[in-house]
Amino acid sequence: DDGELRRRAEQDWREYQAWLDEPVPMYLVVRMIAGFYGEARLPAEVADDPRAAEEYACWIARKYRCKVCLVVSRKLSVFIEKDGQVSDRSRTSTREPNVPYMQIKGRKFLPRLGEAG
Repeated sequence: DDGELRRRAEQDWREYQAWLDEPVPMYLVVRMIAGFYGEARLPAEVADDPRAAEEYACWIARKYRCKVCLVVSRKLSVFIEKDGQVSDRSRTSTREPNVPYMQIKGRKFLPRLGEAG
């Protein structure tokens, strides 16, 4: 019935929000060339400090002249331009991921690159 459907949808929403709030390791998504992205680990020195991680991500963008996305959490990503300037702080939506990715035949993926730097 409608009431049961509503209760289950609300429960799903609460579970989704709880999942978003679970801590995850920060990482970088680096754009090597147009349409090709890779996931890179942060060095241990900045891996637990969002401010230091953002400074590091800006440095990587400037050093390699590439766009970078710092994935701070499941809720927040910081997009950085080639000049090392932050261009956007993106919040997760239920419609679109807030992280760059590649896609082949409908499958989304990111190759792992190792540690950035």
